[in-house]
Amino acid sequence: METIKASGGGPVIPSRSNRIMPRDYDKDIYKERNLVEWFSKG
Repeated sequence: METIKASGGGPVIPSRSNRIMPRDYDKDIYKERNLVEWFSKG
């Protein structure tokens, strides 16, 4: 995990709604990620 953070990476998938301390994530990158997944399944 430290290697990922050192290279500028971070969480892209939001945490579950019942998590006590939700982690931050980039909502714009998450939206783009979903678009790629939807079109690759078609």
